[in-house]
Amino acid sequence: EFEEEPEEEPEEEPEEEEEEFEEDP
Repeated sequence: EFEEEPEEEPEEEPEEEEEEFEEDP
């Protein structure tokens, strides 16, 4: 039971800055 705040915050940011994906069938 840990009631302490986590020192390491979760990284919810993608490392890759390439959000270009072709959505062709």
